[in-house]
Amino acid sequence: MSTHEPALPDNDQEGFSMEPSTLFAFWSEREAPLDEEVRLALQREFPECHWREDLESQGNILWGGLYSFPGLPTEVLVWAEERVDLSDALLEDAHLDEDSRRAARQARWLIGVETFLDPEDPQSSFHLQIKILCAACVPGMEAVYDDNAVVIRSGAQLTDLASSTVPPRASLLYAVHAVAGYGGTWLHTHGLNRTGTPELDMVGLPADNLPEGYELIDAAVDALLGGARPDSSGRMAVGQDLDLRLLPLEEAMKRVDARMMGGPGDREDDFADHGGNRLVIFDRDRDAPPLSVLSRLTCNGVLFKSQAETRRLSALSRERWGTFGQLFVIHRGDAWRFHVKLACPRRGTGEMLEHLWFEVLELEPDKVKGRLISDPLDVPALKAGDESWHSLDQLTDWIIITPEGPYDPECAPALLARP
Repeated sequence: MSTHEPALPDNDQEGFSMEPSTLFAFWSEREAPLDEEVRLALQREFPECHWREDLESQGNILWGGLYSFPGLPTEVLVWAEERVDLSDALLEDAHLDEDSRRAARQARWLIGVETFLDPEDPQSSFHLQIKILCAACVPGMEAVYDDNAVVIRSGAQLTDLASSTVPPRASLLYAVHAVAGYGGTWLHTHGLNRTGTPELDMVGLPADNLPEGYELIDAAVDALLGGARPDSSGRMAVGQDLDLRLLPLEEAMKRVDARMMGGPGDREDDFADHGGNRLVIFDRDRDAPPLSVLSRLTCNGVLFKSQAETRRLSALSRERWGTFGQLFVIHRGDAWRFHVKLACPRRGTGEMLEHLWFEVLELEPDKVKGRLISDPLDVPALKAGDESWHSLDQLTDWIIITPEGPYDPECAPALLARP
């Protein structure tokens, strides 16, 4: 792996240091990638990018170069290396189709792209990093190893995201790892430090609460990236009457049973990379996992979404509304359900909005007829079960529920690609 790093940008976010964001694409051709072909591919896709300097090859590195791209705060390192440090074990756990898995397993070379993300808008700069990697991987991307998140992602998924004008969801910036052991399951993230945000942990989680644990971590990340900060006691709201306590790792470990999985003994040796800039999620009032919040999530507790995420979801939902419409026409008679989230004015104001889910019954070019799924908190004109037409100007999100599971605007295009 490359030992060169672009220069660190200025960052004053709570004193949390940043690390570079590093992605590797598996090069599927037998012949090694050539510096010149990758450079030409980058210049075709990004006419305003500038080559800065070549780097000397060393060890397994074949070649490398530093570039500048509009929209990124620092230089971008692009290089090629032999695939010697990346084992097949990660591929076996990856969500890949068998053809992509086989191509990645047989790959002898990697293309790396590394840069620092903009801490003010990490999703947009990560989106640009994906676009750069997609352009540099001339044969096409079968699979991508995210070194920060320690996860392999589908090349087809990232290629699709690169084609969008809307940045990916925040959860693409990190992975949540689960380790079961004494005292329950330890959930922890990898990948957030590159955004200038601390990694998050939750220890002592009962197995029955794992789905809600993942959901709660995603909500806490959205809050932090949206600008929320814990108060002096660590408390932070992530939903309607849903408060957590987030404590720095060193302080949190004083409150955790030393034998517990994810406790002090699991922060060294083989788990040494689970220290540093981390916050541990506790119940608001007890030194224990937030079971009260988790139990409320099983009963449809309402989590907040940051304004930035609401705007992003709305933009992506509109950009990919054609996908929703096509799948609705094709599968409306099957065991599929189609839901939309619409922004409805709250009581006494046209500015405060409540975002409500409707099951879609009919579609027209500029409006949708839906059945309200649950009672609103403060929209007196509507109640659960009501059927009514609404303008697509109100659209903020959608989801398609298939027999295999749910598909949102980010991953639903894959349903159209099926034979």
